[in-house]
Amino acid sequence: MWVHARPNILLNGRTGHLPPEDPGNLPEGEEFDPEEAKRQLEKADPYDVLLKKITDDAPINTGKKFKTSCWSVRICGDTTEYKNENPAITAPRSNAVVVVRSLVWPGAYSFFYDGKVQ
Repeated sequence: MWVHARPNILLNGRTGHLPPEDPGNLPEGEEFDPEEAKRQLEKADPYDVLLKKITDDAPINTGKKFKTSCWSVRICGDTTEYKNENPAITAPRSNAVVVVRSLVWPGAYSFFYDGKVQ
């Protein structure tokens, strides 16, 4: 159920392509077309679609023959469901936190707690 909600990191280390610059050394009679240069950049390093499932990401090698998902999903804390103090809210409450961690990009985490993704 976890998906990518933000743009992917491109080969240039950013989430967007830089505007193409005129190389200035084109053969005589040819003009620099920034739109065509932008299309070439995006073709060489395409954007991923948003809301792509994390299970669709390429697996990573964990040995010579073994591969695993590039995401680690863990539940931390107290998973017990408690009755809500407010009688108008019938849904149970839990103090657990779901942590999704990237094994490709160190430091890339997402947290789900109390109905919110951080």
